[in-house]
Amino acid sequence: YMASVCELGSSLAANDCGFSMRVHGFDDKLLNLFLVVLRTLLKFRDDDLQDLPAGFSKKRFDLVLESYRRSCHNSGMKAQKLGSSARVRCLCPGSFSSREKFKAIEHIDIPTFMNVVSSLLSKIGAEALFHGNVDKADATRAKNEIISLLESSNGDRGSGGLAKKQYPLHLVLQLHAKAFSLTLAAKDPTETNAAVEVYFQVGRDNTHDRVMVDLLMEILHEPLYNQIRTKDQFGYSVSCDSRWTNGVIGMHFCVVTPSKTVQETEDRIERFLLEFRHVLQDMSTEEFTEHLVALATEKLNMFHSLSEETDHFWSEIRDGRYKFEVEREEVICLKKITKEQTLKAYDKWLSPANKKRRKMAIRVVASDGPSSAGRPDVKFEDVEDFNDQCVKACHAFFKNKTYGRIY
Repeated sequence: YMASVCELGSSLAANDCGFSMRVHGFDDKLLNLFLVVLRTLLKFRDDDLQDLPAGFSKKRFDLVLESYRRSCHNSGMKAQKLGSSARVRCLCPGSFSSREKFKAIEHIDIPTFMNVVSSLLSKIGAEALFHGNVDKADATRAKNEIISLLESSNGDRGSGGLAKKQYPLHLVLQLHAKAFSLTLAAKDPTETNAAVEVYFQVGRDNTHDRVMVDLLMEILHEPLYNQIRTKDQFGYSVSCDSRWTNGVIGMHFCVVTPSKTVQETEDRIERFLLEFRHVLQDMSTEEFTEHLVALATEKLNMFHSLSEETDHFWSEIRDGRYKFEVEREEVICLKKITKEQTLKAYDKWLSPANKKRRKMAIRVVASDGPSSAGRPDVKFEDVEDFNDQCVKACHAFFKNKTYGRIY
């Protein structure tokens, strides 16, 4: 029968930390499938090869390379996507833009690719999660099989292990008490939407601040949408949410509009935050308690599937936090939160009256229509380079100061 009948599948994906490999399905031979995928990846460890390993054709290489080039070229065509990408690159100085990635692979050939990949895979640190209908003996056997394969695949270069302390740092820019606005130009000449993302940085990850940020977003998201989207008719997308960036907590407000300028949009967000302070202050104890209960209920919701639970556990391993019962800790902390504490946090992190809040605004100006007013004077063929320079200007403004190692 087809593998899909028992939901058997595998995946291999690159991320900021390295590679994530995953196999899943209703089958007791999943470990065998995982070892096949891992063995295939480790074929690229051979630094003597100048050609692709057996089983990989040049035609397939060219197809994948062309697909990735197109992906880089088409990245950030929508204003909202460009704004989100720019925010992440502003906060993470070690990240690369799609233009930089495209240039890196524009003229790559197979020998160069093999040299880079074999060097990249020469030292590997592995962390694994074996989850489901398995016990400790199964997990131990899987660990031994993986370690044996990693050691035997590295030839004469030793074990090829990589200690945890040698993992690359994922640094996050530390915003200081002075607001910064970044104005970018949309890539698509036909883009009629402008996007504004306003990010407020809180600080290093800790349970109390994380819970407080989640509670503020729980209280704010419906009034924000109702006012700016429904009543003011700014645009079809209005939202706010918490943001966790490599161990740094923040809050994020986003508005996409085809009818307002980026300055008008940012000013409207600021005015909303100023006005809502009075709403929060006058909020009844009953209404405040309802928000607490709603947030606690959401955090204590059961997982709907084994896959969802696995994703949760794996995210803790991938991010290096290893708090597998984080929701329980947050609900215990949530019980102690008072309205006075919430108002104090609002004044410290969000209120425009506080000139020391850490704010960064990313404004993407449309190419056409009412939202194109104030667009930077730059040719469309130079837009990506211009936007990259703006991100670097953000790093310089904050003097490239980061939080250092968090986990």
